[in-house]
Order: sequence, then structure tokens, then C-alpha cells
Amino acid sequence: MDIKQFSVTGEDNQDCTNGINKAIDYIAGLGGGTLLFSQGIYSVRTIHLQSNVHLYVEKEAVIKAIKGADAPEATWFSEK
Repeated sequence: MDIKQFSVTGEDNQDCTNGINKAIDYIAGLGGGTLLFSQGIYSVRTIHLQSNVHLYVEKEAVIKAIKGADAPEATWFSEK
């Protein structure tokens, strides 16, 4: 499924975080699949990946980090 089907335009000045996370949730609810990032610049804070959801980023597409990301999650090796 193309991310643009979820009203994410790929314009550089748009925060795409919520739209991308909703698309990932939708595909995960179907049991999995591939989310296509076609040409554009997708500015994001934190993306929450899920099992069986694959991201395919075309050569003309850019996923760009912006300020406001979630804090890192604690893991078993965080204190080592």
C-alpha cells in the first residue's frame, strides 16, 4: 500500500508522523504487508514499527527526522 493512500503527501514541511503510524497500524491489523514510500520527503518524529509490516522506500523518497521524538525505550542492556 502506498503511504499516500493515507493522506500523507510527502511534502517536506509536513509532519508525517501520525499518518505513517496510522498506516502501520492499519497494515498490522490486516496481518501485515508492505508500506510503500514513493517519491517525497517524509518528516517524522518517532515511527512505531510492528511485526509483519515492511517499509519499502523508493530511491526518490527520503524519511527525515525532526525534533520531538519519543524518549528511548529502556532495554535489558540499557544499564550495561
